[in-house]
Parts: sequence; structure tokens; C-alpha cells
Amino acid sequence: MNSFLCISQENSAVWIADILLNELGDISFSKGRILDFPRNDNCEIVYCNVEGVYFEGDDMIVTVSDKMKGKGKQPFICQQKGQMMHAFVIPP
Repeated sequence: MNSFLCISQENSAVWIADILLNELGDISFSKGRILDFPRNDNCEIVYCNVEGVYFEGDDMIVTVSDKMKGKGKQPFICQQKGQMMHAFVIPP
């Protein structure tokens, strides 16, 4: 079975689901689960601009993030995790 990842920048979360293929070749997805990217000590979003994600083995995802949007479009805290590569272990 193959898994699928989808990122939400607005919610700083990732949806992980299994790809299901029936005998007619139709594709659907399992319910899956939504995991939040880590927050800071004040429970604020700090992974504001995650752009890309891929599986590294069965229990890890690796992401890349873009730089913070300028001209006051995002809180300054978004700069902390911008333009980086991040690795996360997927909890069981």
C-alpha cells in the first residue's frame, strides 16, 4: 500500500493517508490522519511556509520551507523556520 502526504501551510499540518486502488482502477484515499507541525512554547505556528514533503522510510518525513513572506504578510516568528530542511519522526 502506498501513502500520500498533503500539507496545509495555513494550519501548519500534514495529512497522511493511504492510496487505495480498486479493481476498476479507481483511486481513493483512506481516512488517514492529520498531524500538526510542532508549535513553540506559546502554541504559535512556527512552520509557516512548508513547501515540499516526502517520506524518508516508514516513520519519517522530510520537509523544506520557503522564506517568510515580507511586508507584514506574516508574523515575524515565521522567519525562525524559513528556508530550511526539516525532518520529523511520524508518531505511531
